[in-house]
Amino acid sequence: MKQKSLSIRALALTVVAGVLLATTGCAEVEERAEAPGVDWEQKILYVGALNDESGPAAPMGRPFALGLRTLVHQINAGESDLLPEGWRVRLVERDHGYNPERAVAAFHETHEQVLFYLQIFGTPNVLAVRPLLEEHNIVAFPASGSSLMAEHEYTPPAGASYRVEAMRAMDFIVDEFGATEDLRVAVVYQQDDYGMDGYEGWLAAAQHYGIEIVTEQAYQPGQQDFTEVVAGLIEADADAVFLATLPTATATILGTALQEDYLPTWIGNAPAWSDRFFDRRALPAPLLEHTYFVASGPFWGEEIPFVEDFIEGFEAYTRGRVPPDTYVLAAYVAAQVPFAAFRQALENDDVSREGYLRALRGISDFDLDGALPEPLDYTRFPYMPAVQSRVLQADLDNRRFTVVSDYQAPRGLTNSPD
Repeated sequence: MKQKSLSIRALALTVVAGVLLATTGCAEVEERAEAPGVDWEQKILYVGALNDESGPAAPMGRPFALGLRTLVHQINAGESDLLPEGWRVRLVERDHGYNPERAVAAFHETHEQVLFYLQIFGTPNVLAVRPLLEEHNIVAFPASGSSLMAEHEYTPPAGASYRVEAMRAMDFIVDEFGATEDLRVAVVYQQDDYGMDGYEGWLAAAQHYGIEIVTEQAYQPGQQDFTEVVAGLIEADADAVFLATLPTATATILGTALQEDYLPTWIGNAPAWSDRFFDRRALPAPLLEHTYFVASGPFWGEEIPFVEDFIEGFEAYTRGRVPPDTYVLAAYVAAQVPFAAFRQALENDDVSREGYLRALRGISDFDLDGALPEPLDYTRFPYMPAVQSRVLQADLDNRRFTVVSDYQAPRGLTNSPD
């Protein structure tokens, strides 16, 4: 809604007209106050991003932040139709270092400047900020696959949850080994909301198949020594181990196990992977021959139209700042819905925070030229995120993934869409 001209009203000389003018002007100011982050005259949208570029998840957080910036560059260069012609985006960013207290402080510093948050990175940080989102009526798109995101209207999820990925991982292990009483499965998980979500999915799937988990190994965020964790896996003689871990822990666990000549089948949540693992110096090839990851989005080099369009933006704006990295692509994918919702709010002639949420809640059948396993739908609440994921294995020679098991919903999932 564009600001009305006050020049015509200024011609009215009566006191009544003056009062009406003052009243109308106040109403317009109040209307603007309800839509922070929108500069109508310059056609600029201000959005927030609370990143992790210095904390324990930085191997994912840094490329994720670059993926957001890549899309913003494309929009501002007029190379994207996500926003109407002439509109530009300004990112208001902070680095919380994967520290929930810093995430809360960063929110307080930025929330008055933005219409919504394009990203809050990491499950613990989203959960710390979430009470403030409802207080200020502001949507924040989580860079988190925690199942908890779907339970809150202001943290709309996108891909499959960590819990769903873990259940899909169990399906794959059962297909590989068979659901027999001799199958020995284990889990290593980070002792926080992220790790627990994967752990609970693995446990639920094991119960679905009647399989016993022979050992459960938890570790603290930031932990560096995994000798005891690996010793516990060896003692339990686990055939397959699920990893609800972050990349730094993944590399150390697998490296420690290799030193002990322990080579089970490893399978992890999507965040357990880093594209740095494509470097043979990071993880030896014999390890990756036994290692799989579950994911619900496209990967670098996948031959689908959406990825090809993304590569053009990466080559133009981001190459040189980071090597090719799947997390750059993941952020680019995740940022599509937030901007699509803003465009819809513009078409609805209501870009207040309430109007933005209404526009988001009207999105259904949102697809991205084959980039998603299933269309996104935000019309139901609690949100029903994607439930399909696939199993990938690293192809070191071509620095990309091989799909070893295509998109499926977990067989043990009981809350799948109608």
